[in-house]
Amino acid sequence: MYARVPAARARELHRRAGLGIERRVALPELSGERSAELAHHWERAGETAKAVHYLGLAGERALRSGAHNDAHRTLSRALSEDAAIGRPGGAFRRARWERMLAVASFGIGDLEGSIRHSAGALRGLGEPVPRSAVGWTGLALFELGRMLWPVRAAPSSPAQRERRFEVAQACGQLATTHFYNADGLPTVASLLRGLNRARRTGDEATIVESMARLAYVSGTLGLRGVARSLFRRAHERAVSVGDPRGNALALYLDGMYQEVLGEWERCRELAEKAHETLRAIGDHPEAETALAIASHGYFFAGHLERARECGATILQAAEARGHHHHVAWGLYLVGRCDAARGEFDAAIARLEPARHILAPLPDAIDIVICEGWLARALLGAGRLDEAVTVARALGRRIAGGKRPAVAQGVDGYAGWADVALDHWKRMPGAPGVGGEATGVAASQLALVTGWRAKRTS
Repeated sequence: MYARVPAARARELHRRAGLGIERRVALPELSGERSAELAHHWERAGETAKAVHYLGLAGERALRSGAHNDAHRTLSRALSEDAAIGRPGGAFRRARWERMLAVASFGIGDLEGSIRHSAGALRGLGEPVPRSAVGWTGLALFELGRMLWPVRAAPSSPAQRERRFEVAQACGQLATTHFYNADGLPTVASLLRGLNRARRTGDEATIVESMARLAYVSGTLGLRGVARSLFRRAHERAVSVGDPRGNALALYLDGMYQEVLGEWERCRELAEKAHETLRAIGDHPEAETALAIASHGYFFAGHLERARECGATILQAAEARGHHHHVAWGLYLVGRCDAARGEFDAAIARLEPARHILAPLPDAIDIVICEGWLARALLGAGRLDEAVTVARALGRRIAGGKRPAVAQGVDGYAGWADVALDHWKRMPGAPGVGGEATGVAASQLALVTGWRAKRTS
């Protein structure tokens, strides 16, 4: 029936539908559930500029709800169609959309795309993005020096504040992606720039978040004094301005840093405080992140039942919300405890689906843990060939020197080593097995030595 409607008449009908929806819904709702519908009507009406506007709103809404695939598709269309009609919304709008596209790319496991779009957003906001190690070093030193300059009062222009806020957010995403890609120098430089821009926005929540993230990365790089100072300042600032979410973020990042130090009791204390706060304010995804950190703290201190309970709580909550990434967390946190208790079949039943979910995601640390424990569980269940296959897959995944050297990942690497050494013990004369075992053992020794250096620095 619709196909028989003349094109001009169809455009007019869509135009009327779009106008009708705009009249009926309040302005805040236009960025909500009706934005995708409005984009459809205005596109069919031939009003591309209005369609592009609503595509951007629909992409933003999808991103806020955690629908990263939908957000990626919608924001990509918005940017493409905006470019085709001459970019009427200006450079700032495009940079903001590209920054959100970087977040969506990260969410679907496209690290390269996330770095590209974060860099594109920064360039669109007038910020240079280095292309070499020398450039990143120069940026890091410049921004480090800038931190010592007195900060002028927050700019009075809303446009200036909004621009600096977007720069801080884009820097945060770029730093996060580089961190997961084990690129230390760009991570630090981006965090420094983000913190400096946040300080000039007057947005206390952004300042606290930037400071806490910089503190954690500083700690993982062995800068213990810097980490302690930044965490203290982040906590104090969050409390002074009444920012519970910012304080909770600083608490759980501090908890993650305590893992690097092997301070398991302090790790649990900080993470559980963060979990209580985040649950109270209704931020369920971040509350689950805090609880995962607490689970690590319990596990490495030998409290398997409590560690398993934390994982089971995450699993139940994430399944109810359809958050697949956190479902994988819950599965492997429970499965790891099962394997440590010698319940290998139960462990495999949880670790295998967790591995399948994590495989395409930008979560190298958790993939290392999951695959390492899956390899161990398979070995414990007497399935040596499968254990070797998983262990070798883990080895290939982290080849090339980019290995997440954080405390909670050490046991995952150890699982890889256990399987390689057991394989050598059972088949000492097999071609290449001895060399493989020796190489893995040497790799683990270097990794643990590096971690101990960070604990004692």
